[in-house]
Amino acid sequence: MGSLLITDFKLDQMLLVDGVLKLGDLDDINNIESDCQDTNCGILQQNCKKKICAIENTELDIQCVNNKCIGFNAKFNLFKFNHHVFTRVLHNPPANVSFEVKNIQDRLNALNITATELYTSLLAIQYT
Repeated sequence: MGSLLITDFKLDQMLLVDGVLKLGDLDDINNIESDCQDTNCGILQQNCKKKICAIENTELDIQCVNNKCIGFNAKFNLFKFNHHVFTRVLHNPPANVSFEVKNIQDRLNALNITATELYTSLLAIQYT
């Protein structure tokens, strides 16, 4: 089983308990990875279809296996968390970490980061 997909992600579902951010609403969670999408191969290759995995027209660097986007749930959760939380929390960072925060934001916006990489990056700037 891969990551759980949080289908109804909202900021008001997040709780801060003893300094730890927690998810307070678990009724819209499942473990079903998204189906792959058909797309054209390119202008020079007519009548060619390929399977991709994407979120809002951003193609993801994950595999399509048996028509399922393996790793989609983790990417979708990062996408939603970025949209609802990080854009607010990481807005206007202190000058001494602004370059690192911008790098994190760019990677989140491109969905080119894993949860582990995000965690490591945030820890690194926490002690700067």
